Amino acid sequence: MYHASLGNAEKANNLQLFMNNKVRVLLGTTAVGMGLDKQDIMGIVHYDLPQTVEQYVQEVGRVARQLPMGFAHTIVGSKDYYKNRARVAANGLDRAQLINVVQMVFKKELGTLTTIKAKKILDLTNLSTDTVMTLLLHFQKLFPDTLKVHPMYDANCSVSFYVAADATDSYVDYILKNAKVKNGSHSFSVASMCTAMQLKPYQIHQHLNRLYFLKKITYLFRDPAFFIEVHQPAHDLDQLCEAIYTFYLDYEKKQIYKLDALFTLLNWYSYQKISLMPS
Repeated sequence: MYHASLGNAEKANNLQLFMNNKVRVLLGTTAVGMGLDKQDIMGIVHYDLPQTVEQYVQEVGRVARQLPMGFAHTIVGSKDYYKNRARVAANGLDRAQLINVVQMVFKKELGTLTTIKAKKILDLTNLSTDTVMTLLLHFQKLFPDTLKVHPMYDANCSVSFYVAADATDSYVDYILKNAKVKNGSHSFSVASMCTAMQLKPYQIHQHLNRLYFLKKITYLFRDPAFFIEVHQPAHDLDQLCEAIYTFYLDYEKKQIYKLDALFTLLNWYSYQKISLMPS
């Protein structure tokens, strides 16, 4: 299993068992999909309705990357559809919440890759991570010289060494020199390592994964976060908030439209499959 209620160590262990084919089925929430790069997944079963067609296509796209065939099943009814529709409407954003988010963004140090932990924003707004990312990207669109938004990733990482650490490896050398060590585990900020070594978060993940398969380390990424760079202060926060708020109202309507479209599509396809079944 893989979901938010599990501890980090248990989640990492369960995911590694699945990645190494020690277990055949992994039951989890949408969080399990972040960074999941496994080539031989045979099938995916949705027990709930995804929010959009794009989300559905992204999730089922992990099936059979290097297999001749795979399957995707979605178990859904009208009850799920109306529940998700109500959830979109309930995630309303008021101006006070928006001001909190904007202030949080523009308090960051100028010109440096920094992070805002997803949980911190979600506790303030009760919005989904996809919605918050959409709002941040709209910030960037309105003020491209002020804010740069990077793909979402985990803010922190912990590494433990099986064998003597190889300081000739530049990644390992950085970790040895900059990580906080506790009980043999080296913890560091992903954004700080990216800035110091001119890397992207996925490059750190890929390199650590190679070391893991060479049985040199174990590692754990944690704390999903929004990665941003603020290049200059926002001069008129009220104007910015009003523009984003207007955009969000329109975005909310489109989310409901996308949910309607996905439910209609899956409903239509299920009837097509039934009609094609032999009598």
